[in-house]
Amino acid sequence: MIETITLRNYRGHTDTTIRCARFTVLVGENACGKTSVLKAVQWVSRGIEDKLSGGMLRRGALQLDIGVAGVEAERAWRIDAMYRPATTGDELELVRAGVQNLDDGSMASRPRAMFLALNTDDLAATSAPRSVRPVLTPSGAGLASVLAHLKLAETERFERIVAQLREVVPITKDLGFTRAQVTEMVPRAVQVEGRAVEVVSAVTTIHDVLLFDFIDAPRVPASLVSEGTLLVLGVLTALETLDRDTYIDNDGVRNVMHHPVAVVLIDDLDRALHPRAQRTFVTMLRRVLDSHPNLQIIATSHSPYLVDSMRPEEVVVLGRDPGGRVVAKRLDEFPDDRLRGMLSTGELWMSEGDDWVSR
Repeated sequence: MIETITLRNYRGHTDTTIRCARFTVLVGENACGKTSVLKAVQWVSRGIEDKLSGGMLRRGALQLDIGVAGVEAERAWRIDAMYRPATTGDELELVRAGVQNLDDGSMASRPRAMFLALNTDDLAATSAPRSVRPVLTPSGAGLASVLAHLKLAETERFERIVAQLREVVPITKDLGFTRAQVTEMVPRAVQVEGRAVEVVSAVTTIHDVLLFDFIDAPRVPASLVSEGTLLVLGVLTALETLDRDTYIDNDGVRNVMHHPVAVVLIDDLDRALHPRAQRTFVTMLRRVLDSHPNLQIIATSHSPYLVDSMRPEEVVVLGRDPGGRVVAKRLDEFPDDRLRGMLSTGELWMSEGDDWVSR
């Protein structure tokens, strides 16, 4: 589990340390660096690159540092990386990096993170399965094929997703599927008099189409379903398939080894959800954490109703000090014990705002 995230001169962060719980929600005004925290964890989980875009360095700074520390199987580990501007070009060069267990200095395993940047157009789109076991992309593309496969081959998982969706969106009865022919214009290279020429051909494929059965309306195409319903279904499907990795089918089928997701990163967890549904959704996510003891969720939110469902140590408030620098503190660090005892987490955040973190 990730316990701390330290960002120095990364995007808008001058020197920010985030203390994480198993379920952590980042709150604060727009443009205070919440999403940047999620992207930093995603970047570290993919591997430390030799070069980065110069745009990741805070304006005016000369060095970027990132540190992520945590515990796995009772062993403390830390990932560090330091970058400086390259002598030429608009890039950053790696100066130092380490991924190690702190007790003996051995190489640590990097936690695999899934950043869900779900897009309703991608979630609602038809999709053609490109592997034996389709996978959901971070944007939500492929949802129809993933769910169709689960209904056919992993029925228990499919039924669990539908039951969870009903809890958040009670009007839901079931999910169904149909097929559609989709014609796309696909470019390909051909040889003409010894030269490669690109031509465009019409290619027709069979796509899965996701349908919703509601109490008052059966067989509703996903393209006509509300944003909140689609986003919840996307998150639930992603969480139900955490133990999968990408499957590649060539002439001989090659399956990539499982590397289960350890950290799920969700931007705008409350997006397009009714306040009551937000609370139900948080309860459901806690059940997922209970059933996956090695899983961690880090999310962002702007909703006091969602924050009300969190414990103070699970809420990290980001603000800016008088100099404009990002500052972060957990809500259990709020200095007035009397107010902390009187108000719920959502009430405390709303009544006191974000300015207290810089005092």
